[in-house]
Amino acid sequence: MTPPTDPILTLAPDAGSAASARKLATPARWPDLHAGPTHLWGHCQGSGTQPYLTGVDRSGPDAPAFKCSCPSRKFPCKHALALLLLHETHPQHFGTDPAPDAIRTWLDGRAAKHAPPDSGPPVSGPADADPAGETRSRPDPAAQARRRAAREKKVSLGLDALQTFLKDLVRDGLAQAAARPYSDWDTQAARLVDAQAPGAARLVRMIPEVLPHPDRLLAHLSRLHLLAEAWPRRDTLSAPQQADLRAALGFPLDRAATVAAGGTDTRWLVLGHTVSDEEHVRTRRTWLHEGGTTALLLDFAAPGWPLPTPLPAGGSVRARLSPAPGAV
Repeated sequence: MTPPTDPILTLAPDAGSAASARKLATPARWPDLHAGPTHLWGHCQGSGTQPYLTGVDRSGPDAPAFKCSCPSRKFPCKHALALLLLHETHPQHFGTDPAPDAIRTWLDGRAAKHAPPDSGPPVSGPADADPAGETRSRPDPAAQARRRAAREKKVSLGLDALQTFLKDLVRDGLAQAAARPYSDWDTQAARLVDAQAPGAARLVRMIPEVLPHPDRLLAHLSRLHLLAEAWPRRDTLSAPQQADLRAALGFPLDRAATVAAGGTDTRWLVLGHTVSDEEHVRTRRTWLHEGGTTALLLDFAAPGWPLPTPLPAGGSVRARLSPAPGAV
């Protein structure tokens, strides 16, 4: 994997956007450029008569965040990336004019969203005090158990349907699978999403990619079959094996418990990363290496939200990593 020429370009959704951003990162394409303490904004001349208004917010836990009036569906767009590049390479071209209303309203909305909540009236019932002295209601263990049981039941029903689907697939012959319309795979994947098993849904959506390769197809279907067979027998598995199974099916990780279990504090080499869109969630996978250990770091972002600033591929970072529970 080739390290990017600039860490900013690791934010690009694809290579084409990165290349276009480089071309736009010249002051001649921007009638005006301005910077505030935590934000950037400017107008970029596009193919239309009116330049595109572009803004970057560098504050908040999800920074950098982007806004642009262009019609691109890629996020961040080439204009937002170019604005960041320009501020890095040509800061002397940036003025300090106040942001226009569209950018100011966006910045104010983000600031309000990330502001700490006001303390309200006392909460009746069981409560805990956090280190700042604020009071919050304790989670209801009974309600949590009910939600957990309800999800596990939905997953069971979804995997039962998946087993039937796989048996029909094998009975018809794997050679016939390529003739199936894409809607067959999408429908089955959507059922698994409804059953709250997004990990299995992702594997079903990947089946068309391996259809031309019989050995890979068989291995892929075998993995799905293994998940469906292991789930009803999960109580017979070891704790690490159960953790692997739940992770493969898409259950969320208990981050607090993982961090509390301890980790390795050292300097890691950043090998590289990939970004993919899976079940309406953008996922970035970053590979780290130290000594004889390779680690996979996962970041997620909902639609419309940027991923955290990536680690520079080819560089190094000192970090304490707490491995997720599992047998692997």
